[in-house]
Amino acid sequence: MSLRSRYAVRLLTVPFAFLAVGTLAIGCARSTPGTTNTEAGYRVKVTVSGAAAASLTIAQLQDLPKVSLEAYSKSEEGPTLLSALELAGVNDFSRVTAIGLLKGRVASAELTLTREQVTGSVILDFTNRGTVKLAGADIPEDNWIIDVTELKVE
Repeated sequence: MSLRSRYAVRLLTVPFAFLAVGTLAIGCARSTPGTTNTEAGYRVKVTVSGAAAASLTIAQLQDLPKVSLEAYSKSEEGPTLLSALELAGVNDFSRVTAIGLLKGRVASAELTLTREQVTGSVILDFTNRGTVKLAGADIPEDNWIIDVTELKVE
């Protein structure tokens, strides 16, 4: 099984009007010079079987121990996905889906990882925009989810 097929990313399609509104909202949510999305209230929502479990702020994620990893000639740093889930009260799960954007795209996307794929090398990397991206050495860079808005846990 190829690496790309193990980590399938699903693009979420939306009607054109919603795409235009979404583009506008993304532009507004991005930080302006001197501000961060921490100030704008950026959070990563965690749901377990459809029920809200937590809403993690950048400050909470920054307080977690950080892991550094080298992937695709880049240095990434942030808490492990496992530690973020633990902070949200999630200790047992079969899979987790990260929802956000694909790198270089306006469309929403999601990436589902099984429990076995969520290792210590899958992190929530801090971006320059005051958001986090889901990255991992074993996940193809094109499948990384940027500006993560939700982690759906089952």
